[in-house]
Amino acid sequence: MSDQIDPEMARPWLLRSKLELPRNNVRLVGRPRLRARMQRWFGLDLATVIAPAGYAKSTTVAEWCREERDRGTVVAWLSLDEGDAEPTQFLSYLVASLSTAGLDLQGLEAGAEEGFFASGIPPALSTMLDAIARAERPVLVVLDDYYRLASPAVDAMLRGLLQNIPTNMTFVVTSRSPLPFDIAHLLAAGRADELTSEALRFTADELAEVFEQPIGEEALALLLERTEGWPVAVQLARLLVGDDPSNVRFDNFHGDSGHIATYLADQIVSGLEPDLQSFLLQTAPLEHFNDRLAAAVTERPDSLRTIARLEPLGALIVPTVEGGAGYRYHHLFAEYLRNEQRRRFGDAAVDEVHRRASRWYEQNGYMSDAVRHARLSGDYARCAKLIEDAGGWELILFGGIGYLRGLLQQLPDAVIHAYPRISVAKAYSCIKDGLLPEARILFDIAVAARDAAAPGDAALERDLLNVGVLLTVYEDHHIDLAELERRDAELNAMVSADAVTRSILSCHLVVYDLALGRFGAADRRAQQAMRWMRQARTMLGLNYCYLHAGLAALYQGRLRAAEAHFGVAQRMAEENFAYDPGLRAMSRLLASSQKFWAGGETDLPAEQIRSDLDQVESYDGWVDIYYSALIVEHGLLNDPERALERLRRIARARGLERLDRLADAFTLMGDGPADRTTIALGLRQALPDEAWKADPFVWLTYLESRLGLAAHFAAIDRSRAIRTLTDALACARELGAFLHVIRILVARAQLLDLSGSRVQAIEDMVEALALAAPEAAYGPFLASRGAMPLLRAVGRHAQDAYVDILVVDFAATLVARLARQGDMRGGDGGDAGLSLREREVLEELAHGRSNKEIARLLDMTEHTVKFHLKNVFAKLDVARRTQAVARARELGLI
Repeated sequence: MSDQIDPEMARPWLLRSKLELPRNNVRLVGRPRLRARMQRWFGLDLATVIAPAGYAKSTTVAEWCREERDRGTVVAWLSLDEGDAEPTQFLSYLVASLSTAGLDLQGLEAGAEEGFFASGIPPALSTMLDAIARAERPVLVVLDDYYRLASPAVDAMLRGLLQNIPTNMTFVVTSRSPLPFDIAHLLAAGRADELTSEALRFTADELAEVFEQPIGEEALALLLERTEGWPVAVQLARLLVGDDPSNVRFDNFHGDSGHIATYLADQIVSGLEPDLQSFLLQTAPLEHFNDRLAAAVTERPDSLRTIARLEPLGALIVPTVEGGAGYRYHHLFAEYLRNEQRRRFGDAAVDEVHRRASRWYEQNGYMSDAVRHARLSGDYARCAKLIEDAGGWELILFGGIGYLRGLLQQLPDAVIHAYPRISVAKAYSCIKDGLLPEARILFDIAVAARDAAAPGDAALERDLLNVGVLLTVYEDHHIDLAELERRDAELNAMVSADAVTRSILSCHLVVYDLALGRFGAADRRAQQAMRWMRQARTMLGLNYCYLHAGLAALYQGRLRAAEAHFGVAQRMAEENFAYDPGLRAMSRLLASSQKFWAGGETDLPAEQIRSDLDQVESYDGWVDIYYSALIVEHGLLNDPERALERLRRIARARGLERLDRLADAFTLMGDGPADRTTIALGLRQALPDEAWKADPFVWLTYLESRLGLAAHFAAIDRSRAIRTLTDALACARELGAFLHVIRILVARAQLLDLSGSRVQAIEDMVEALALAAPEAAYGPFLASRGAMPLLRAVGRHAQDAYVDILVVDFAATLVARLARQGDMRGGDGGDAGLSLREREVLEELAHGRSNKEIARLLDMTEHTVKFHLKNVFAKLDVARRTQAVARARELGLI
């Protein structure tokens, strides 16, 4: 692609042709009856203008919109074509049209420019509608030539917009055919209007106003009869009359399309000078053109003067940009010219026009249009080369995923499969969209093509290497330490590899370091990858490096470092990648998971967190991301049922076995209905005791499974539950997974206390507090039901034995926070008058504890437990233990 782009031909030219109100080169008739009809559209949800070609749909609506815009109405105009059928592309242009009209869209403009929205399409639509509602002025959104889309997905989007449309907004849709969805309910409710071809026909009075000089009543009546008021036929008749109506006869003039074509040939085109005829035919295949594009296609340096010489054709040449910077032919005129070009010169001439147009668009930086014209010329090899030269799969890495998607969507699957580097680019696009099975198929097609071809395609080998390692990460391929060391040695041997390749290979090894529990190595490698990403000048890759480093710190229990890394990643995503929904959602979710383990409050509303969860589910991600999402939804949002449903959906859709194991483990930890015996048996078979020693790849699922199995065994075989946690503790200690060490110690301490081993229980709790205090890791204690008695016991123990003052202070803070947490649990029913000790007894009762167990846990006699239970029953107005638990749950007390 040329680096020299004419500054006067900046990218807005084509965009402006879609977003500006079309202008006309002819004098327009006022047509007050139509203006009065359109004035009633304010306050409606929808107005449609449905008529065949030649009924001046766009012209009529545009002139009315121009007048309303001058009166202060916000008018957003969008001329549609077949390339806008993809929902993100459509929404991008819709946002751009509103922005051009002057609305503040809260940052959506950046997403429109890149073709990729920060929080996905639904939130972007919501933000757009909110911005329109705040406009405090009427807003007209015109979708011109809607029939060209033929897109069920865009139809569904428009239906959704109509269901939620602000009161100050009206959609105006022009089309040759009725909308492909039912609007009868809107019409019946008086919320929509439909302008048809009958209303658009010229009346006798309007027809008389078309001509600057009177043509006589007889001629006028004949013309009305022959044209039947068809606007394009009327305008052509006006061209025929010109300034001298005296010698014009309409005997042979008819208003149907066949006669129009004959008229165009006999009366207009054939009457032009040969060079003008040639210009019209050569430029006919172009949807839009300006003088420079026309010069490239016709190979004529005088295109600007030639366009000026065509001014007498009036309505047949439509300016698309203010000031005459762009043009298009009237649809019927363009159809005639294209047919005539093929008739005279054959398909080869048409293909040559598209080839020349493709070269011009490439040279001037309009890559999407360059690809489109290459495709129209049938040159798919050129399409592939254009996409490859533009960056191929690397467009995503450097922030151009919307750009790449727009290029790829122009090519049929057979063409994509025929060019291996394009298959690789499409595979990476599928990875980013969370479509792993589709990505694998495309990648394997590219590998097969490579294997069948002669060796030596270095660019393809590089593509396969980079995208291949990324695909294995997302597919969560099993790896062992020997394989990791082999890949590390290969990376170190790549002294001549480019910075992008080195950084991507390093990042994929970071993920595998985390998968094998090598957190220190992961942190060091992430720091190295950051340096290479900076060398490669890819901010997107650098952003992911900060996420990797944050995850390594989080698993180690270094919450402050994790907070810092996630904070940098989140700020980078917000500032540099407004168009990348997955990256922003991941950054926020990881930051939220850190806050959960720190026991802090998130500053994000629940709606935003749920939106981020939805985005991560539908976008790219790997096991660590989905695990963090599970923690956020299960713990921070306190919605375990939905969290587990989501995790299992992701596991099924992407074939990620480790997620299924995590879902089983968290099911055993919860209270929801499940066949716990079967789940426990499955976990023990899949992850037998000390499985982590033989296969470190399972460390995360192993530790979570042991926490789940311990919860399951606690009511069946407490000693077995303790042994299970002891085995898990050995794993977590050896790997340095100190966040899990804290969680396991807290869980084991409570089981030891229930078993009568108060001294050992306090030792475990003190160790957990000592690990948590320096990092202010309150979360594992706040999330553990029943930790309060042991925390109090630690305070009493510190009076008789040495305990670090920081540990004592940390425990006291936790007791105070747990007490406040209990106070806030009353829900709408308050606290039912229960004292703190009564709520503690009730909490243990809900866990199925006997009076003896409750007494031991809460450091009171059984008689005192009975006394508190008697008060609880009275205050809750129940007679039995099960009734008390049920009533407490109704009131939100437990």
